[in-house]
Amino acid sequence: MVVCSSNTSMNEGGIPLPSLQEQKNTIFKLCQLPLKTGETWYLIDPVWFKQWKRYVGYDDRDSALVGQPSSFPGPIDNSPLLKDDGSGEIREQMLDSVDYELLPEEAWTRLQQWYTLAAGQQPIARKVIETGVFMKQAKVEVYLLELKLCENSNLDHQITKSFSKEDTIGHLERTMRELFGARADRDSRVWNRYTTNTYEQLADREATISSAGLYVGQIIVLEVQNEDGSWPRPRPSSSGVLGSLTNGSIVDKKSYSVGHGYISSHQPGLCGLSNLGNTCFMSSVLQCLSNTPPLALYFLENRHLAELNTENPLGMRGEIARAFGSLVQEMWSGRHQSTVPRTFKHQVSRFAPQFSGYQQHDSQEMLTFILDALHEDLNRIHKKPYIELRDSGGRPDAEVAAEAWDNYRRRNTSVIVDMFYGLLKSTVVCPECSKVSVTFDPHCMLQLPLPVKRERTIEVRVVWAESSRRPVLYKVTLPKQGSIQDLCRALERLTKVPHDCLVVVDVYHNKFHKIFTGADSLKDINDKDVIFAFETPPPSSGLQPVPVYVRRGDVGVGGAPFFVCVRRDRTSYAELSEKVSAATARYVRPLVPSDWWTGPEAADVPTDSGALPNGTAAVGGAEAATPDDDPAEKPADEPMEGAEGGEKPSAAPAPYQLQLVNSSANTCLARLSADHPQRQVAVPPGAVILVQWQPAAFAAAVDTLEMDARDEHESVNARPSTRRPAIQLSDCIDLFTSTEKLGVNDAWYCPDCKKHQEATKKFDLWSLPDVLIIHLKRFSYTRIFRDKIDALVEFPTRGLNMGPHLLDPNRPCSTYDLIGVSNHYGGMGGGHYVAYCKNRDDNRWYYFDDSSVTEASEDAVCTKAAYVLFYMRREPQSAACRLPLAPRPATVVSNGRSSDSEDGSEEAEDDMDCS
Repeated sequence: MVVCSSNTSMNEGGIPLPSLQEQKNTIFKLCQLPLKTGETWYLIDPVWFKQWKRYVGYDDRDSALVGQPSSFPGPIDNSPLLKDDGSGEIREQMLDSVDYELLPEEAWTRLQQWYTLAAGQQPIARKVIETGVFMKQAKVEVYLLELKLCENSNLDHQITKSFSKEDTIGHLERTMRELFGARADRDSRVWNRYTTNTYEQLADREATISSAGLYVGQIIVLEVQNEDGSWPRPRPSSSGVLGSLTNGSIVDKKSYSVGHGYISSHQPGLCGLSNLGNTCFMSSVLQCLSNTPPLALYFLENRHLAELNTENPLGMRGEIARAFGSLVQEMWSGRHQSTVPRTFKHQVSRFAPQFSGYQQHDSQEMLTFILDALHEDLNRIHKKPYIELRDSGGRPDAEVAAEAWDNYRRRNTSVIVDMFYGLLKSTVVCPECSKVSVTFDPHCMLQLPLPVKRERTIEVRVVWAESSRRPVLYKVTLPKQGSIQDLCRALERLTKVPHDCLVVVDVYHNKFHKIFTGADSLKDINDKDVIFAFETPPPSSGLQPVPVYVRRGDVGVGGAPFFVCVRRDRTSYAELSEKVSAATARYVRPLVPSDWWTGPEAADVPTDSGALPNGTAAVGGAEAATPDDDPAEKPADEPMEGAEGGEKPSAAPAPYQLQLVNSSANTCLARLSADHPQRQVAVPPGAVILVQWQPAAFAAAVDTLEMDARDEHESVNARPSTRRPAIQLSDCIDLFTSTEKLGVNDAWYCPDCKKHQEATKKFDLWSLPDVLIIHLKRFSYTRIFRDKIDALVEFPTRGLNMGPHLLDPNRPCSTYDLIGVSNHYGGMGGGHYVAYCKNRDDNRWYYFDDSSVTEASEDAVCTKAAYVLFYMRREPQSAACRLPLAPRPATVVSNGRSSDSEDGSEEAEDDMDCS
């Protein structure tokens, strides 16, 4: 709804607003308040909030539009935060400070009192909850937990409701009793339902939903007592109904499919992990760790119980190690087709609040946490000594490396260090005094950059100055670090339109979400943004582009936005109307009243009239609008002007009316009158022209299909002329070990120069662990931009020779074989994680997709989705990684063929290059 009032010193209800300085000071002070458990905070659209900041001068550097009517934010509009299905639920996968802002309750209340909330919307309130164990952390619970509720008597009728993770089981039970109308004189019980015959009673009514380990989509059953006091469901037992579940295992006595063959019983290690709600990132790395033979054997033999360090202040009281050990034992018990890792997920959420909830995360970040948590839980050093570090001082690398490794082991000794840790050499050289600093640092993962040309493609719809031409969709390839100026120059080469005659905009909900400048970064454009480039007169013409929005009756902005180019300081209704008609001539046909008007025929358009409230002057000579003139207040097809007392006028109204509105298009600054077509009108900076159509006239005149139509340039479907060669894993290692110059933000402090220097830095591999984890850095993040490199990296499944990349002259055999891969499919902000793992018993590869396990070929393992690679040294150096001879695996029937263990013989025959 457009609030038609040019008096921006009052809100829609006529209540005077505080001064801009008072608003700024009040909200600034309230936004500094810390989060406190139990408080209520509110989500607000960042675009509206940024517009309000611009209006009140919140940022002193952005003062051009302070207090200007065109920058008045109007009513708070949170529609961009909501799903399009009308449910009122917020969109998924939104990021704090990018897709929404959070305000404390009093700040929200003040803003809502001052500016009101858009019609039909409700405040988006969320509670502050406490997360973490040692480091207590207050966090706004933006996303609630959706559970499926049903009665024991009707399991098929399920109702989805959202709960806070801090709600208790008692609250859940009361909600269900009320929802299903349970009689007050009958007791009730609440159950988890995992499968058709597998249940778990939620008996502790004081426990929270979080501590009970409930997850998104969990089916919760309400059981109401019978009249005779008995219960419809039998007592908990070991078959079918579970009194408690360590890891929520699903027991299934039936056989299950592996590839095209069948296994008569559950083979150890081939156990899927049920998705608890966006937990595939966790499942993929758990499968890789479970299929790391020495690590699995360590936990299967319960060796971790003797090494638990429950007093380590950096550890997790041994809870992560216990939960991981229990989960590995479940997965290798041979009793389960799949298991629900809820206990492990719950412990991770307790100690790492960033992984609480059920949003998608990065599998590498989860892996880093798991390894660090297991190390600290199993650290054999209970009292870490203080160690004073020495500078390398020109000493031989071997001496400095041995000293660094010894210093680290004196404070950190665990099975994780034994298996997963090596040494990196870091060399920093000062560009001014040539000071050389050499350090050796432990690492448990090689994080390798990908040597790809950093480019991206952007689709742009070009709208021509000649309005009879359809817009054309182009696809351009640009440097990822480029600017909007680069985009305009690329379009110039394709369209022959001078780059300084193009205005690039981001269109969202039929409005200009952002009008870019040439200096803006391409990082400001997300992959899902709809980008337009409008052809405009050259800057020397003195004409400036003014945004035009289209609105049909009271259904909101609902047509393609465009620009008209005029002199902002002196234009007129006639010129604006003429340019609006010219810009829309391709899809708007001329009208006569009989085409749409059902009232008495007349040729004259009634005269506008109306006075400003409180005597406020009209904008630039135009007639300012009053609240009573808001066309959205009138029923559809009722004339916007000239009607009094509900009677139809004697003349047809104009099919549309022009108004000056603020940049958010929710506050009318002035009506432009056709009675004085030559009257001079000044369009203030930031103002927008709104074409307010009569609904019937819009339906008769506008060809909506043609309005949205576009042609496609050949660049849209063009394929690259040359196929990009696949990246080799060795290329990534070479890039990782190349010399780089540090930037201003990463400057190194030189102890000789006594100042920060943009030094050169180089990494080298000194030693590698028996279990080598390689992270392919496919993702890059900024505050508003997220990107994934979707390129194939070719890596060997057998015989990876790391010897040539190592500096240690006394290096052991450094030939590795692949044992697992964590894969990510899809783009940023979502996608899906799966894993390929090699079973230690039969030397076969398997594909793990949440609870599903299928056999895979070795050739299928190397894909563009590979994200984290797990390699095992052929000749382990650590005693922890030297495995006993594996027993001959049981015969597995696959595709009708019996295959005992011939498969594993190939690996032994591979060339043992240990250089």
